[in-house]
Amino acid sequence: MYYEYTITTTGKSMSINGIRKLFISSAGDFRTEMDMTMNFNGHQTTNNMISIGHADKPEESIILDDEAKTYSVLNVNKLNLNNGTKTQSTVTKIGEENIMGFQSVHARIFNTTTNSGMLITTDTMEIWKSSEIPLPDKVKEWIDHSDSKSMSVAFAPDVAPQLKQMGCVGMFVKIIVKGKNSSTNWELTKVEHKDLPASIFQIPAGYTEDKSANF
Repeated sequence: MYYEYTITTTGKSMSINGIRKLFISSAGDFRTEMDMTMNFNGHQTTNNMISIGHADKPEESIILDDEAKTYSVLNVNKLNLNNGTKTQSTVTKIGEENIMGFQSVHARIFNTTTNSGMLITTDTMEIWKSSEIPLPDKVKEWIDHSDSKSMSVAFAPDVAPQLKQMGCVGMFVKIIVKGKNSSTNWELTKVEHKDLPASIFQIPAGYTEDKSANF
């Protein structure tokens, strides 16, 4: 399967435009390609990132550096994400919408993040998720298992079960995040069945591991 998202971020004196390409094999292996163009105060830069992962190691992502011909391993279980901040979240179900032919549940999450009782940020996230988007069974299981862990980074711990109770489950169709200084929009624009060569889910021949970049 092939999925494509468009990404736009706008803010004061800055903008980001990008495309996220997601390839998933029938076995549950994945490959993501991020192509971003960033403009800050009139200075434009580009950034490309490729990562792969395998169904038998769902906690790992392998980051490929095509220019240096190296790779590094990111293990989410080893990341220390406790930086002293605390997030409180309020979740509201907005309704159901049909996006790209997929029935989706729309929810709104308002977040307040503090550190030692001092306000850091507030933001509002609008999300649309659909269980109708075709996915290999192993990926469906991985999404269901990982949502509570990944969401705990950005939201209060009780957000994931609330979304599940509202029926806001499955794959993201659309995300809008609005903060004080910027707004970001992720939107699914393509879903296609494709024959994918097994080689795109493997570390290319000749690449060496950059252990200094491992997490």
